[in-house]
Amino acid sequence: MTNNTLSTEQSLETERRSIRDNGIAFSRQEQFESVVGVETSFGLDEREPAAAIGVCGLLERLSGRYLQEDITGQVLSTAKSIQVELTQ
Repeated sequence: MTNNTLSTEQSLETERRSIRDNGIAFSRQEQFESVVGVETSFGLDEREPAAAIGVCGLLERLSGRYLQEDITGQVLSTAKSIQVELTQ
């Protein structure tokens, strides 16, 4: 655990809602200090996720707009490409 670990029921529920609504999850130093990341899941059909993909790294290299927009876009695009390939 770190100082950023989500540890209350309310904070966990808020995060779950955000992930469900946006289809993307962020790791914000919850497990390791100075490590952040972005992840998404995808499925082979509409019922439930079958796989996940993500990128993590040091906060000093993955932060701000670069993480929130650039890396997130690449993760979502790669997940979609994999999903398309697996369902063809």
